[in-house]
Amino acid sequence: MTSTDSSSPAIDFTSETLRIAADHPSLPGHFPGHPVVPAVVGLQTVTEVLQRQRPKWQVHGIRQAKFMSPLLPEEDFTIVLRGSLPNIEFQCVSGERLVAKGSLEVGVGESEHA
Repeated sequence: MTSTDSSSPAIDFTSETLRIAADHPSLPGHFPGHPVVPAVVGLQTVTEVLQRQRPKWQVHGIRQAKFMSPLLPEEDFTIVLRGSLPNIEFQCVSGERLVAKGSLEVGVGESEHA
């Protein structure tokens, strides 16, 4: 089930297929000749997807993040978001492979760290 009610304090959502472009500015230095999508780019993508689904929600922090396997440029992946305020779990999945998982601390309104 995909929750699309932006006023709900809960979410159960799987994103459309996503891809980090090979010309992303972070890739040349991570790692030259054998680029891998940096973890921070993956986390940024997770927060962007969450905020598109719940525009009034703000990420206040990352409670936990574990990176299971590398994500390559131009590799298709999806983001799964589940949970209710203030704890939202995420997974990044490429095919059947778990790339990353973790949890975010989320609230309604502005982030205290903005």
